[in-house]
Amino acid sequence: MRRLSLIFFFVCLSVVLFAQNSERKKLDAFRCKSEILIDGILSEKDWQSAEIASDFVQREPFNGRPASFDTKVKVLYDDQAVYI
Repeated sequence: MRRLSLIFFFVCLSVVLFAQNSERKKLDAFRCKSEILIDGILSEKDWQSAEIASDFVQREPFNGRPASFDTKVKVLYDDQAVYI
């Protein structure tokens, strides 16, 4: 019984270890130099210089496949808010 438990443990451990994506993604948020107007139009100069996150993968319905829709994300912040 102990041997069976040990085998089960290692099988579960290997699934967890190999299921994780080894490539970690990172997105830096930039501090705004000017005021951001919340109007849905990204016309401020800060948006043009912000780093872009893309190449997302989906979880459902097909886990691990590229996202069905192309998505780009930028993050800015100031003393009052975080803008995404």
